[in-house]
Amino acid sequence: MKRIYRNHKQNPGASSAPPSRLLLLALALLPFLSVPLIGTQLYFRHDDSAVILWAKEFTSPFYHAVSPDPAVNGFDKYPGMGPYWRPFVYLYVKGLWNFFGLTAGPYYVVGGLLFMIAVYFLFRLAEQRWGLATAVWSCLALMAAFYGSMYNLYHLTIQVSFFYQITLLYFFWAYLQNQRWPHLLGMLVFLAPAMSRQTTPVLMVAILVAVLLEQRKQVLAFLRNNWLALVLLLPSFYLISLSPQTSEGSVLAEGANVAAIIAFLRERFFYYGGLLTSGITGALLLPLIGGGVLHHLAMLAKTKFHFDKAQWLWPPLTFILAFGLMALQPFAIYWFVFCCIYLFIIDDQLRLPIAWAGASLICFLSAKYYHNGYLLEAGFALALAMGVLIMRLSQPLVLMWQRFAVRPRVKIPALAGGAALLAAPFALVLAGKTPALAEPFEVVKIAFDSNQNFKELMNYLRYEIPSNAALYEFTEEELGTTRFDRRHISLRERARRVKIMNAEDKLVMLRALDRSDLQIHPAAAWQAADQTQEAYFLACNNFEKEMAQQQFNLIVVKEFQRATDSAAIYRLVREATATASPAAPSPGGEQPTELNASKPAL
Repeated sequence: MKRIYRNHKQNPGASSAPPSRLLLLALALLPFLSVPLIGTQLYFRHDDSAVILWAKEFTSPFYHAVSPDPAVNGFDKYPGMGPYWRPFVYLYVKGLWNFFGLTAGPYYVVGGLLFMIAVYFLFRLAEQRWGLATAVWSCLALMAAFYGSMYNLYHLTIQVSFFYQITLLYFFWAYLQNQRWPHLLGMLVFLAPAMSRQTTPVLMVAILVAVLLEQRKQVLAFLRNNWLALVLLLPSFYLISLSPQTSEGSVLAEGANVAAIIAFLRERFFYYGGLLTSGITGALLLPLIGGGVLHHLAMLAKTKFHFDKAQWLWPPLTFILAFGLMALQPFAIYWFVFCCIYLFIIDDQLRLPIAWAGASLICFLSAKYYHNGYLLEAGFALALAMGVLIMRLSQPLVLMWQRFAVRPRVKIPALAGGAALLAAPFALVLAGKTPALAEPFEVVKIAFDSNQNFKELMNYLRYEIPSNAALYEFTEEELGTTRFDRRHISLRERARRVKIMNAEDKLVMLRALDRSDLQIHPAAAWQAADQTQEAYFLACNNFEKEMAQQQFNLIVVKEFQRATDSAAIYRLVREATATASPAAPSPGGEQPTELNASKPAL
């Protein structure tokens, strides 16, 4: 098949940026200011507690953290840290601990700024490869399509690991283009830190293959010029081997059981494929990726068969196919995969981002645990593809404008109609009239409110709850919100039900708060508990509060309320106690309120 699109190397640009470029760069990065701004109000989340406690208790010289020996670095003493060799991420948290201690907001502000730097390097890659306009659209597409996954950035290790990874990938790609020593130096600086994301060397290989295919007529010259970059791939795979969870937490743990491996991959294929082809992500991805294929076929029909009307038929057909298939899952997933493979084969301009996205998708399809944040890694690459396609597919609109809107009496209504057409979807989303598109915004709001409530709850436990009190809460198994259960519920329900920290993480966080005297027990253990010990029940969201009020005799000690969610600390009472004596005052000096006094204990 004849290739219509060819690889045209873009001018890297002048050393001094014109004012217009700075304005466009500001436009591209401005939406991402929301990441550090939201972080100012947040508290630590699950997986953060272990890193914070390690930073608090780690007193050895810093180079001990770089050692792969668990007896030296101390990672295996803390839940979730031992299976991973991420010293540069943990040392980053240690550095912040020395300044901010247990104040969570500054951690996320610094991490958010580092994430914005990662987006800047994505901008630089797109600008040097495809041009300034494509770079701007790529950044805006990343925010628009993957806004619903941005809340997954708010882990102390995620933001900085993306900073390490995207920066390394930029330097790696740039060195393959021009073999300049500053890019090589950048690779050397970020190589080891970027291995905190185990997918990094795989993405480097994908980028290498894409660039090699672009220069396939000069393979020997390419290898001769870039042999040093190829050599650096070897230590990257060695560094990954220092994290045993790379194999134990993946499909490799299934062994030689072919049926189990197929079932493992199939389930994750439909899970992540569904996320990419539904909601606002699918509404942006499918028309652009599918439009790229139909646009290519239309150009073929025009050049091969002289069917000129094809250039006007493919835009409406693109939207009909995209939104029709979104309602016919899993056909939208199949269409998306086909379009990506097709564009990788025939389109030199899109080969790099599709290779990057495909490698990332394959990596997290093989990961054991389900995590929406994995999509952000592929999202960087898909945003590049969307930027290229936005520039390409907008050309017919420009031609229509030049053909029909040449007179003022036509131009003004056309401008008004176009503005209304663009504004209508956003108005519907903000008004809540399109639940599928508005869901990511609502999800982030619920998650934001529940995190603030959890922050106040933990501070109350730190300062107000008496020593050696017994704490009870529903386990994730009782709530049906384990890592494997979450994939079956919607994003909105996940934000409403999933805990900010489970019991294990809370206990680690209480150690960091110097409240190791407190213990957390499953709710089911209350029936056989010591009746003389003071007991409290923790409800971290509205869902848990409703369940607790149905199953226990409760006295409200403290409630934490936000617009979309609430949390509470209750005193657990036996039936006889609830009916025979008035409620005692709460530790904080507030008058408690009795709930469900007539209900029997669980």
